[in-house]
Amino acid sequence: MAGFYLVRGTLTRDIDTRVWQLLVATPMTRGTYLLAKACSHLLVLGLIVMAGLGVGFVAQMVRGEDRMLNLWELVKPSLVLALPSSAVTAMFAVWFDMVPWLRRTAGNILYFFSWTMLMVVFLANLIPDENPAAKNSWMSDPAGMVMVSRDLDRQAAPQLGVPSVGGFSVGVQLLDKPPVLLTWPTWEVRSIDLLGRFLWLVLSLIGVLLAAPFLDRAAAHAGSAVALAKQS
Repeated sequence: MAGFYLVRGTLTRDIDTRVWQLLVATPMTRGTYLLAKACSHLLVLGLIVMAGLGVGFVAQMVRGEDRMLNLWELVKPSLVLALPSSAVTAMFAVWFDMVPWLRRTAGNILYFFSWTMLMVVFLANLIPDENPAAKNSWMSDPAGMVMVSRDLDRQAAPQLGVPSVGGFSVGVQLLDKPPVLLTWPTWEVRSIDLLGRFLWLVLSLIGVLLAAPFLDRAAAHAGSAVALAKQS
């Protein structure tokens, strides 16, 4: 959610300052231009994820629970979870910059509620405790929390001696119970789950391309930067 507010606005600046006209006057198509914008958003979000991986590495060394570094297992969750999620965020940033009334405060507020509702709807319908039929489903929410919950249940339930974990909480100790250190050295992701994550990545790219036909209409509603330029 926070990543959206970090990357949005670049397309709006191009429109307000007419920079986009210089770009589309080149052989570059409008779809390519918007894809480039989405990829730049994805790069910024990827750098933030890389910083998070660095923090995770330092925490692992400081805590000393296991000082053996498996680089692939460290990076795998970011590729499987963060990459599709960041692509969806980049798509929303492009669309919210395209629609004139979503470029400012109204868009910021609407995205907060849209992101929250999107996560709540998927979690309510795909968490096995709420919907047993979804226990082996390949579908997941954009952030991948449903898939994490399923795999954590498969990994942790046998260690805890319970039929089901029933969800997870990061950094919160519940019911005054002592924390239990679980052994989860490798994350075996099912091929069908990878397909579900890849689907979010593809849908986000399609969503960006669907905005291309509306670029000229969106650019016709230039903002305050153009008005100020005319006044000067």
